[in-house]
Amino acid sequence: MRLETLIRAAHAENVLQWFPGLNITGLSVDSRKTEAGHLFGALPGAKADGAAYAKQAAERGAVAILSEQKEPLSHLPQLVVADARAAMARVANAFYEFPGKKLRVGAVTGTNGKSTTAFLVRHLLRASQARCGLLGTIEYDLGGKVIEAPLTTPESIDLFAYLKAMADARCQGAMMEVSSHSLCQHRVEGLDFAVAAFTNLTQDHLDYHRTMENYRDAKGLLFSGLSKGATAVLNFDDPIGEYYARRTPAEVLGFSMKKHKKAELRAQVASMDIHGTTFIVQSPWGSREVRWGMVGAHNIQNALAALGSALALGCGDARTFSFDNALSALERFKGVPGRLEPVGDGVAPFRVLVDYAHTDDALRNVINAMRALKPSRLIVVFGCGGDRDRAKRPKMGRVVEELADLGIVTSDNPRTEEPSAIIADIWAGIQRQSKFSVEPDRAKAIEFAVREARPGDMLLIAGKGHEDYQIVGTKKHPFDDREEALAAIERKFGAGVKSAAAAGA
Repeated sequence: MRLETLIRAAHAENVLQWFPGLNITGLSVDSRKTEAGHLFGALPGAKADGAAYAKQAAERGAVAILSEQKEPLSHLPQLVVADARAAMARVANAFYEFPGKKLRVGAVTGTNGKSTTAFLVRHLLRASQARCGLLGTIEYDLGGKVIEAPLTTPESIDLFAYLKAMADARCQGAMMEVSSHSLCQHRVEGLDFAVAAFTNLTQDHLDYHRTMENYRDAKGLLFSGLSKGATAVLNFDDPIGEYYARRTPAEVLGFSMKKHKKAELRAQVASMDIHGTTFIVQSPWGSREVRWGMVGAHNIQNALAALGSALALGCGDARTFSFDNALSALERFKGVPGRLEPVGDGVAPFRVLVDYAHTDDALRNVINAMRALKPSRLIVVFGCGGDRDRAKRPKMGRVVEELADLGIVTSDNPRTEEPSAIIADIWAGIQRQSKFSVEPDRAKAIEFAVREARPGDMLLIAGKGHEDYQIVGTKKHPFDDREEALAAIERKFGAGVKSAAAAGA
């Protein structure tokens, strides 16, 4: 692609050392990944400024630089822009031929429930014979292949490349999780969302945003940026849903489990047991009872967010994608990896569930869902991530103290913090310390919990969910809560557990 095209897309204020006719064959923001013919984006970062690596990018074959710096960083043509991150997103959108124009793109944001909602939307659209891609915390589904997800929301040059791959794979729709970080960093700049859903807002990421107001407004950028023809699907049981409703130019579809008077999409629980939930859905399209295998009011809220989003996206076969058929598809949903995922069912005389809950609100929702199933005792293994919001740590301890019968405090992803310091922060929120045990080694903590569990108990292993690694220092080590729990069950109950568990999956 000609550099002139990307100069216009970047809204460049000036171009230093420019000459016409230069061809751009790729984009990069990491000098180590720069190749011949690339435009290198020198993006400012929390720990390093990309401007310092412009010469290295040039040595590796870059032919142009994009930067906020007004002085030359190398001998190459340099696009001078006001905001390098926003400009790089616009450049990527143009370079990959505006893939959002070939897809109906939906987004979901919120503290908890993003992955479940995104998976549900993809499931509902697939049930209507629509090809739907997905970008989120667990995986990137590009229509033709599924790859690992290093970030909830990819960096802009990857994001637009992935959307193009979906369009090339003949996807009609795409659903993506949009994080508050990505909105602040303009990763989705220029993408015209057809639908955006809001699940909830509770404390998280204050290490980055500093205040809840900043966190709220970061996520709000998604809704204030929607077009008039888009749909905002908002949780009116959370007051922030109404806050966003007042600030979006889009059409608003509210959902509620509390009979909110402005919500058009409502649900009411009829019954809940160990096998799942029965609830009644009321909507402008009709009303119906739904029976599905997931538990917890938070999952019903996720279902409403997904139902509203899928119906608003409307990119399936009109003959099969009706409200009634969408609810039938909802009943067939098998769940999301690492979200109340059972381990060893039918083998141990107690239930073991692995969940990604890593905030106090998410823990409360998940534990309450398990409490509704009336276990003999509820045991919770949990920790908190290092180098992240410290203020939520004592709150998570208090939730487990309040709702669990036994808490086992351990390490999550300690990163560069000392596990003992993280545990001390959690411990500060706990008053009845006799209800708790401490085991910094996560594998040993899971082993201890399985040994302690009795018939009729339920064991929750919280915090990491689908993750198959643990970050200690700056390195990732293989570690999967599900594998560790299954191995512990096998040691307790003998050989053959793995095959029996697999047969019941």
